[in-house]
Amino acid sequence: MGLTTRNHRIHRYSLAMLIALAGVLWALQSSGATESAPIAQTISIYEDPDGVLNIEDILAHDGQDRFAPYGQATVSLGYVTTPHWVKMELAVGDGVPPGPWLMHLSHPFYDDLRIYLVDNTGRVLDRFALSSDQTLDQRPTRDAGFVVPLTHNPAEIDTVYFRIVNRAMRLPVAFLTHNQYLKKRFTHYVLMGLYFGLIAAMVLYNIFIFLSTRNLAYLNYVCFISSAGLYVAFSTDSIFLFLLPEFPRFSQRGVLMSGAAAMMFLLLLSKQFLHLQETRVLSKLQIILLVPAVMLFLASIVLPPHQTFLALTLMGFLCPIYVIAAAIFRYRAGIREARFFLLAWLAFALAVMLTLSVHLGLIPVFPHWKYLVQLGSAIEAMLLSLALADRLNILSAELTDANKRLAQHSQHLETVVEQRTQSLSATLAQLERANGELAKL
Repeated sequence: MGLTTRNHRIHRYSLAMLIALAGVLWALQSSGATESAPIAQTISIYEDPDGVLNIEDILAHDGQDRFAPYGQATVSLGYVTTPHWVKMELAVGDGVPPGPWLMHLSHPFYDDLRIYLVDNTGRVLDRFALSSDQTLDQRPTRDAGFVVPLTHNPAEIDTVYFRIVNRAMRLPVAFLTHNQYLKKRFTHYVLMGLYFGLIAAMVLYNIFIFLSTRNLAYLNYVCFISSAGLYVAFSTDSIFLFLLPEFPRFSQRGVLMSGAAAMMFLLLLSKQFLHLQETRVLSKLQIILLVPAVMLFLASIVLPPHQTFLALTLMGFLCPIYVIAAAIFRYRAGIREARFFLLAWLAFALAVMLTLSVHLGLIPVFPHWKYLVQLGSAIEAMLLSLALADRLNILSAELTDANKRLAQHSQHLETVVEQRTQSLSATLAQLERANGELAKL
């Protein structure tokens, strides 16, 4: 009774935090707190396969002819291996407030990023060199991602040129006043606080359940959601910003390590939870996926991040598909506890696949897409916890039913033994009487 009550209580708290997380996202969308200033942007792109052009070459007449129009508001080209130039022409609308102004690039990882602010005469007003190798003190602003203070009003800037060297080619740019930027960061920190609070509650609670039951499924669940939480912390630069500001490259490596670890523990959890050892095909497929997940985790420790990025992305597509298919198969085979497991993975798999599709440039960037993994993993953490609680209840019900059947069988056995004893006693009595009569003869 006590364990069931605690189950309901922790799930109510988690549901409240999840509703709060969704509410902040809705407020974020409706209030416009994170909208950038009314500055229209016309984007065009040029691929520099040899990587030899500089800003002077680009500003020359023949350099301008190299650019091709890009039809989306945010640059997202997926996985590339060559340097790219992005030309962003600005058109400042009416009612633009005075400075100070900031240019916020929310993508946290760039191998090499050069920014050039150019006026309408072709003169370079300012230039910046940014990289993921820079410590927090070496960056223009001490914050996650890259925040560049502008010394010129956007009305004075005609064009911004970006030279990007990076495997994941994304360039989310927002021009913000200082107040807009503070509102944006405040909303971000509230969301992250709610998310990590929910994950911490799920981790601590299920550690307690594991210590009480010694069921390894709870331990694998704790390892999985801890890895998923670390993935979010690394990918949002939270670890770099608050814990390791002197080790910028560790965040990028941490994304790969935590992502591979999450897939490892997910496969182990699915095997125990769905009883995959009972099905030969699913068990073999689980091993086939688990071996490269372990190898990917080890490779992410020693190899450069760009060498394991594509492998992690591929595994990020394959593992959710396998787990969903396995959950459907096992649910149809009569495993009742697979229902919450399936719902949990449908939510998280959709979030992961949409996020990976944006990273690879398969679909265009949409508002607040970068919070999909947080929201999906928060929903999944709750539903998986419900699934484990449901599994515990099913096992408890099965144990109670088995004990009841055992008690009934024991009672029936006692009745049979008593009847046989009475019958044997009657037979012995008859034998004694018969022996007595024989003795008289």
